[in-house]
Amino acid sequence: MRLLFLPFFLSICGVFIAQKPILKLEVEPRSVEEGEMFSITVKSNIQGDIKIDYPSSFIEGYAVSSGMQQESDLNSGKVITLFYYVEEGMFRKSGTYTIGPAYIKSNGKTFKSNTVSVNVNKEPVSTAPEQMCAKKAQLPAFGLIVKNKNKVYQGEPVVVHAKVYSRFYPSHFDDYKAFEPNGILEKHQLSSNNRLVAEETKVQNTPFYTFDYDRTLIFPSVPGRQKIDPFKLILRRGFDGLPVVSSPGSIEVLPLPANKPKSFIGMVGNLEMSVECDKEKVKKNDVVHLTVTLKGAGNLHAIDHPIPQLPKG
Repeated sequence: MRLLFLPFFLSICGVFIAQKPILKLEVEPRSVEEGEMFSITVKSNIQGDIKIDYPSSFIEGYAVSSGMQQESDLNSGKVITLFYYVEEGMFRKSGTYTIGPAYIKSNGKTFKSNTVSVNVNKEPVSTAPEQMCAKKAQLPAFGLIVKNKNKVYQGEPVVVHAKVYSRFYPSHFDDYKAFEPNGILEKHQLSSNNRLVAEETKVQNTPFYTFDYDRTLIFPSVPGRQKIDPFKLILRRGFDGLPVVSSPGSIEVLPLPANKPKSFIGMVGNLEMSVECDKEKVKKNDVVHLTVTLKGAGNLHAIDHPIPQLPKG
């Protein structure tokens, strides 16, 4: 086991002196695949240096964030202010691992958090939206990566967007970090509207507000199951903030079938082609215009020019 030492600078008002010490360790998600990133969050109202106990096989990520949020105490009904620290990590081998506890030393006393178990699976975990929603229905807020297709061929386009569920009506969000698809040729932003419009829905009979963001068109180019790294943001209700790290996603990318015809120009998708000529009768050496039109959804940006079959001469 090893200890990770992290500076945890908190500016806390004197009102916290009389409060009961709070130190919580959270992990999201708690069921992942080998090599899949997950987030570790420490929340506390205690000032001091923080240490987190990790297994030796834990691999640190690069993303680190911190901030402040307010939560309601279910026992007293009071609103408490907590400072949070979030970082990422992963395990490359399957198994069940224990994260924590986290420690904070303050005024000669050492405070200890809970521990959290993480299950690392060899097989891909289910990413069906309805199943993910059911697993997360007890959280105050959560995020999902939504795709219009789960299985595509190399070069076939997929539309992906971020979807956020919240028990409270969010006024706005900030510190957004986009999801990152792996194994793609290129991607294009489809929407630039940053206005948050939340709609009411129900998850496991629990009311939630939900909104979509960051609609993006991607073109997977590498065969195999390609992961989509989570998006992150701070969900706001006025000045109160709640960090949200989405579940990761994945797309199964199939290789193109073997024995492609000689006429194949790299086109993948659902496309129609039509050909029009501007003249039906011409004289010898007259110039005619032949228009070839491709229409539909596909990788038009990556194909070769179609070569029409013309008569001799």
